[in-house]
Amino acid sequence: MQSGKNSTTYRWGYVAVKLDVPLPNIVLDAKGNNAFGSNLPASFQREQRLSLEGDFDKYFTLYCPAGYERDALYLFTPDIMARFIDNAAELDVEIVDDWLFLYTQRRASTLDPATWSWLFGAVGALITKFDQWARWRDDRLREEAASAPASVVPAVDPQTASAQLPFAPPAGLLAPPPGVAAEGRRLKRGFRWLPVVVILGFIAFWYLRNAF
Repeated sequence: MQSGKNSTTYRWGYVAVKLDVPLPNIVLDAKGNNAFGSNLPASFQREQRLSLEGDFDKYFTLYCPAGYERDALYLFTPDIMARFIDNAAELDVEIVDDWLFLYTQRRASTLDPATWSWLFGAVGALITKFDQWARWRDDRLREEAASAPASVVPAVDPQTASAQLPFAPPAGLLAPPPGVAAEGRRLKRGFRWLPVVVILGFIAFWYLRNAF
């Protein structure tokens, strides 16, 4: 990852898992692989932090888009939280659209069998609990469809309408389609203060050393 003239390169290995449906953009910052603060190359606004029950906060800092707190609680049930703690506590996790990414600063493309066993063991333990994620729907899409002009609100699939109902049900009764409303698709980035504090501290040290 690079940015600006004074670019910094971050090297990560990752495993990508295809999900059944798009989900809100959620990040789990694993505390077990942090040194001085988060090791993530990006920071997120503090207002998007969500505290979960049990010991989960000891292992991960969870970020979800504002307004999606209830959805995150639906996705991260106690049994799923336990799977992440037991199998992915050293991995940073991000959900983007219909992909789950497990990040590690170790080389993931490697011939080391121990690394492959560790990563695929984590994936195998997690995906067995994702059935509930496939059933998640964003109710905001239902509200968007209800407020849209009648001419653009789909009733039912015309190929199956006659086989299901003799009339088109109101849009509000239809289950929202898989997808995420615009406000839930990406987290809002924050500003990382630690590098600024370090630089200011160095400047102050240099000034005091040369002033006396």
